[in-house]
Amino acid sequence: MALVWLMVFLTSVSGLLQMEEDPNLLIKNLRMEPGERRLTWDLHGNASEIMCFINSKLITKAIDNNRYCQFQVVPLCEVKNFTISLTKGPPFLMGIQYPLQEGNPGAAAQRLDCWVHDVDFLTCSWEVGREAPSDVQYRLYWQELRTHREQECPHYEMDDRGKHVRCRFNDVSRLPKQLQILVRGTSHGARIPCLDRSVELSEIERLSPPNITAMCNKSYSMMEWKASSHVNLRFEYELQIQKGSDPAYTEKLQENFFQIHNPGNYMARLKVKGFFRNTWSEWSAPQYFACDLGEDAQWPNWLLTTLVLLGTLLALGLAVVLCGRYSVLQKLFPPIPHMKDPITDNLEGSKLVAWEASRASREDCPVAESLDSGGGIQPATAGPLGPSLRPPEMGPIQIAANKSAGLLWQNKHVHPPVLKRKLAFHIQDAPALERFQNPQLAFLAQVPPKQCQDPTFSLEETFLLQ
Repeated sequence: MALVWLMVFLTSVSGLLQMEEDPNLLIKNLRMEPGERRLTWDLHGNASEIMCFINSKLITKAIDNNRYCQFQVVPLCEVKNFTISLTKGPPFLMGIQYPLQEGNPGAAAQRLDCWVHDVDFLTCSWEVGREAPSDVQYRLYWQELRTHREQECPHYEMDDRGKHVRCRFNDVSRLPKQLQILVRGTSHGARIPCLDRSVELSEIERLSPPNITAMCNKSYSMMEWKASSHVNLRFEYELQIQKGSDPAYTEKLQENFFQIHNPGNYMARLKVKGFFRNTWSEWSAPQYFACDLGEDAQWPNWLLTTLVLLGTLLALGLAVVLCGRYSVLQKLFPPIPHMKDPITDNLEGSKLVAWEASRASREDCPVAESLDSGGGIQPATAGPLGPSLRPPEMGPIQIAANKSAGLLWQNKHVHPPVLKRKLAFHIQDAPALERFQNPQLAFLAQVPPKQCQDPTFSLEETFLLQ
């Protein structure tokens, strides 16, 4: 190899010397245009075909009338030899080195390796250069090939000397699918060359083996799985199956399912790789499936115990819920006991008896009633349905009053049936006291003692029709 490069160098030098002596040389001014990622030259005359090499490896041929070679990636750190040659005509070979070497190559980071793992993460690791100064520190960047946009890695790991030796990007889905990874070094006393590597994320992914799910009975078993990746879309699988004590066998698949007939009880495990890739994942953990329990097969003791425990807990929970529910309902809506009405329970027919607070405090108030000619109370209005409706017919209303008990009246004979009636009484100029009540019940209103001196009042009834 050294002899080959010596010949290339001598040929290149001779070509340059020829350029000075022969202004009609076919190719002149060989140069790299890194922004366009192409090797170009000045062509004087016609050339049949020009081929481009990197480190003696044929990469591509010239395009645009043999004026340049286009590369997908151009190195940013590592020095490489770029050469061109003619396929026909007199022998010709010309070359340059790119990029120019800066600093001590032994101080640059070494053994750069990057991989995608666990679906979402990109991790890169490297080693400290053998000749790096003691104060060297490294930082990693990715650069987009098309736009040259750069971003530094956010999560570094250090060795025991405090040097960055590993870094992780958390969200692979946000990264370009093709990247140029650069590790740059800094030091106060020396220039540290960078280290770069071009990667395609789909090629460096280490896939995780998927889990297998299965539905089965004595006749067949259907297994399914799903591989996850942000950068690979198609996959190949190897499925290993072992039935009972039979030897294991392997199926190569592109689908994410597989069916077994008469499966019995079996073990399965799986590994995966990208469809166009060569690196397989690790095997998944073995998974066991029992598909033939038999008609008289007994359930395992642990399963029976679990079912009994679950049933007991379910019954206790249901009992607690029901008891708690009815207890809360009783607290919120307690039943109303049958209470003795001190007014209506002691009234018979149209008789009304006023009770007394005590003999010592007894002081009856004279009552002036506002009654109609039929012995009933004069209604003030026909109710909320409008004055056009006739008020219901009323039986006689009994009224009694004293200082202690207040005013009492009752009307047990109301026709037609009504939903409610509003009773109001007026004492002198005081605000009216109103009550809504069931039409069949008596009414009690407490009269302030100071108004008992002249308890002239009027009584109004308003009926709400059904």
